[in-house]
Amino acid sequence: MKEVFRIIDHYKYDQSNFLFSLINSKLDDLK
Repeated sequence: MKEVFRIIDHYKYDQSNFLFSLINSKLDDLK
C-alpha cells in the first residue's frame, strides 16, 4: 500500500512541476 501512495505522491509532484514550468514559460512570453 505504501508503494501506491509513493507513486501517487510522485505523480502529484510531477503534476505541480509541470504546472510550474508551464506558468514560467507563460511569464517568459509576457516579458
